[in-house]
Amino acid sequence: LPRDGAVNVPTNVVLRAMYPSASSTAPVATLVRQDTQETVALIDSAGPTLFLRSFTPTTPLAPRTVYVFTVAERPMTFTTGDGEDHVAPATPVLERVDFAASSTCGPRRAWTLHFTSDDDAALVFAQTANSDEVADAAGVTRAASAMLTEATCGSNFTPPEGTSFYLAVQAMDLAGNLSGLSS
Repeated sequence: LPRDGAVNVPTNVVLRAMYPSASSTAPVATLVRQDTQETVALIDSAGPTLFLRSFTPTTPLAPRTVYVFTVAERPMTFTTGDGEDHVAPATPVLERVDFAASSTCGPRRAWTLHFTSDDDAALVFAQTANSDEVADAAGVTRAASAMLTEATCGSNFTPPEGTSFYLAVQAMDLAGNLSGLSS
């Protein structure tokens, strides 16, 4: 994130990349300012969830400038907007949860969350009553998908004993601002 071709990306963007498993090697990432070919130093860190890496520029990005973010040898171009973003995205709305009768998760129950979120949301996290910390999210998806199925077998999520439990969704924008939890 951001997606290829994105415009009006905040200058305080935290670049993110999903990768297939917790045991995968962290992807190599670079950020280059297109007009000067200057490489921007990045701080690479795990998270905020298990299958997500964060790459934070060490200096603010220039406004209205094209950058090329390459991660795992896949280049993505984006253009910054006029400045930083310090406003949280709107809280997403959890519309319904579908449960599967059987699953490839062993004893875990397969589920899919259906939600809506505003245009400012980049990622949506599924949270349980066990924790409202993003690092403990049961799953994560790009906000544009309007469904979260990656959490089906998520290693961060073990359903509590019994027949019911609390699920909520939370959005994060490109600058890392978090919304409230859905009700």
